[in-house]
Amino acid sequence: MMSDLGLRIYGTEQRTEDDRHRPRPSLFWPLVLITAGVLLLLSNLGLVRIAWWELWRLWPLLLVFAGLDILSRHSGWAGAVVVVIALAVVGWAVYLLYTNPRPTRPLYSLSDDRLASRQVSEELGGAKEVDVELRMSVGELHLQGLDRSPHLLEADLRYPEQGAAPRVSYRVSEGRGQLLIESRRAESDAVGLFLQPTGESWQVNLSREVPLSIRVKPGASSAVLDLSRLWLRDLSIDAGVGRLEVRFPAEGRDMKARIEGGVGEVVLRVPEYLPTRIEIEGGLRSIQVGTRFVRQGDAYETAGFASAESRLEVLVDGGVGLLRVES
Repeated sequence: MMSDLGLRIYGTEQRTEDDRHRPRPSLFWPLVLITAGVLLLLSNLGLVRIAWWELWRLWPLLLVFAGLDILSRHSGWAGAVVVVIALAVVGWAVYLLYTNPRPTRPLYSLSDDRLASRQVSEELGGAKEVDVELRMSVGELHLQGLDRSPHLLEADLRYPEQGAAPRVSYRVSEGRGQLLIESRRAESDAVGLFLQPTGESWQVNLSREVPLSIRVKPGASSAVLDLSRLWLRDLSIDAGVGRLEVRFPAEGRDMKARIEGGVGEVVLRVPEYLPTRIEIEGGLRSIQVGTRFVRQGDAYETAGFASAESRLEVLVDGGVGLLRVES
C-alpha cells in the first residue's frame, strides 16, 4: 500500500513538473477572433458599416497581438493581463478610428523647417466655367469664395523654406478654364519613422462669378472646404488621411459630390432646407446624420429630394472613420 501511495505521489509530482514545461497555448488567434467578433457586433448593431476589404488598414493590430502573445508565454498570470490589455487596445483603436482623425502634424516636431509664402492671383481670362484641381501632400488646406474680386484665384500658399513652392498653372480653351495647384512634395515625405517634416498651409480663394467643377486630393492633410458662397457644379474628393470638412452652398441645380476613400473624420455641412441625398458605398464608417434624413437602403434622403430642381447628391465611396452630416 505504501508503495502504491508513493507511486501516486510520484506520478502527481511528475505531472506537475511536466505541466510547468508544457508550452502555454497561444493567445494570438483568440485575440484575432475577439477583434473580429467586436467588429461584427458593431456591424449588426448598425453602428458601423463594414467592407471587409478595408480591414487591411488595421493590420498593425496583428503585430500588437503577436507581441502580447509572446509576453503571455513567460508567466502564468500574464495571460489574464494580456487579455485585458488586448481588449483595451482594440477599444482604443476603434475609438480613434471613429472619433479622431490622424493628426497632420506631430505633437513634437524635431524639424526646424520654416514656412515661406507664395502669393498667387489669376484673372478669369474670359472663362465661362472653370475646372479646379488641388493636390496637396501634407498640411492644412482652406478653400472659400472671394469677396467682390475680378480674379478667378487669390491664394496664399505657404510651404517649407527648404522645399519647392507649389506649382500653379491656368489656361483657358474655348471658354473653359483649367486651374491646377499642386504640391511638389511627395506624399511619402510626409510620414517618417522619427521625423515628420513641416506641412504646407494653403489658403485658396476662388471666384463666385463662374460655375466651378472642383477636384481635391488632400493627401495626409486637414482640409476645410467652405463652398457656401461658390457656384458649385460638382465636387470630387480623393480623400487621404486626416480630417475633412465640407460646407455646401444653399442653392445649386443638380450639385453632385463624390468622396472616395480616406481615413479619418468627414464632416458634411448641408444647408437645412436643401434637398439632399447621401449614398454610402462600402468602407468602414460610423455614420451620424440629422433627423431630417430618412434611410433608404444604403442612402439617406431628405423629403422632396426627387422632385426638387435645386438639390445636392453626395456619394461616399469607401473609407475608414466617422462620417457626420450637419446643417
